[in-house]
Amino acid sequence: MNEENERKFNEINEGLDAGAQAVNEAAAETDNALTEAENTLTEAAPEAAENGAEAVENATEAAENVDLLSASYGDGLPVFDDPVLPLNAFTYDDNNREDAPEENSETEGSAAAGGPAKTASEGPQSQGTSAPSKLSLDMLKMQYKAEKKAYKDAAKEARQQEYANGTRKRFSAGLTILVSVLATVVCFGLLIAALCCFPTRESSLFSTIVKKYSIENSARSGGNSRIKVGDGEIDGSANVTINVDGEFSVSAAYAKAVSSVVAIECVEVGTDGKETGLAMGSGIIVSEDGEIMTNCHVLSSIIDTATGKIGAQYKIYVYIDNPHDEPYETTQLLGYDADFDIALIKLDCTGLRPIVFADSDLLEPGQSVVAIGSPGGLEFMNSVCDGIISGTKRSTTSESGAILYDMIQMTAPINPGNSGGAVVNSEGELVGVSVLKIVADYYENMTFAISSNTAKRIIESFRLYGRYVQPVLGITVNTLYGWKEAKENGWPLGSYVEEVSEGGSCGKAGLKAGDVVCGLNGVEIVDFYSLKTNLLKYAPGDEIVLKVYRTSENKYYEFKVILSAS
Repeated sequence: MNEENERKFNEINEGLDAGAQAVNEAAAETDNALTEAENTLTEAAPEAAENGAEAVENATEAAENVDLLSASYGDGLPVFDDPVLPLNAFTYDDNNREDAPEENSETEGSAAAGGPAKTASEGPQSQGTSAPSKLSLDMLKMQYKAEKKAYKDAAKEARQQEYANGTRKRFSAGLTILVSVLATVVCFGLLIAALCCFPTRESSLFSTIVKKYSIENSARSGGNSRIKVGDGEIDGSANVTINVDGEFSVSAAYAKAVSSVVAIECVEVGTDGKETGLAMGSGIIVSEDGEIMTNCHVLSSIIDTATGKIGAQYKIYVYIDNPHDEPYETTQLLGYDADFDIALIKLDCTGLRPIVFADSDLLEPGQSVVAIGSPGGLEFMNSVCDGIISGTKRSTTSESGAILYDMIQMTAPINPGNSGGAVVNSEGELVGVSVLKIVADYYENMTFAISSNTAKRIIESFRLYGRYVQPVLGITVNTLYGWKEAKENGWPLGSYVEEVSEGGSCGKAGLKAGDVVCGLNGVEIVDFYSLKTNLLKYAPGDEIVLKVYRTSENKYYEFKVILSAS
């Protein structure tokens, strides 16, 4: 082989090696790309496919270079004993050339004689292409195309797998988002329902916030909303001046009521005609023709309990306008009740100005009241003081030891001489009758008045019967029954019935000993005192409905009861 042919042969060999190396590198790059595509489907797969395609293009270019070399050098390519062996593992035999000259006898003889045979380096290389060389190239091309197709199929399968995984992920993500949104809406709805409906719709946190915002917003925006203050209303957008000391209200209430409040003096007339003062107090005009209401304890020292009249040796002086005018004198006692500390006397006169009664059931703690009376006696007649309602429907004990029901607790001062005087609201209407105060160490401003509703019912009974005829149930009640006893037995709060009078109102209705009275005409009863206070609203002959818990059966019943008279 001459130097030129050897050089060409080496170039062809290098080209084939380069093509094989390019194919191997492309396969390795494609394999790496596929591995990365499997690990990061959503991001790396497209990039791996592009790398694979680029590697395939490089392999194609290398193969084309091989074809070009093959075309350039014709049939001078070497013979491949095995197409699958490495491209550089071949031998070149000049005798395999198709265009080799026929062997002569000399050549044959030399060979037969064991003479030296020509090697690839000794003879010139033919320009022809041998069949084994073409077959090797064809096999290489087929192998390349098969690998290229395999790589394309793998890339396609990877893209399909990526798309399927991405679809599942998107579907899973969408379902998760939908469930989260629905759960959030449900929780938010439950929260809004709790805020709007607990404990009630009217007193829920949401309604409270809305009301507060509405008032504040109206004030800021200059709205025309009206706000209730005391007994009246003010414009929410108006500038309001508040009189802190309330002087005008007290003066107005006093002016309306003072002419209906009197001073009372009880005297004893001796055998020599000399009068001795026994008691001082206050009274309230309740009729135009001379009826005066006061406390029973103001008159207690001159009442003959045997006859229910004023004793013969006693007189009652009533001062209407001032202590300097001549008083009215009377000995008429229309009725009295020591238990409720109410008495009614009668003057022989007309043209008086009676007090206006208010509904004491409408009183609320914190409401302002004015007390009018004669503390300390005639010298201080028509004195006025103010205070607030501290509580309603109280029960307390009178000076005689009797229990007083339906009482008003207040801070308006009550002193000796105020007993029987008027307690009025800001309109000058009667809401209570001053009766007593607690005088003891560590007590301050605890005064009480009989409610106007109770006082009104009692004086109406005086007019009809000359005494207070109370409505009664005909039962004996345990006054000590309370929450402890109820809890220990698993019973409700109420008034525990120890005994039922045979033929009494409750006996006729069907009540039994051991029952617990829990309600009266829809009003909750929690103890004996609340039962007694609510019973005072009715008169003998009225029909009421009692809600009763029967402890022997653990059941609730309702009984219609017609009240009898005491």
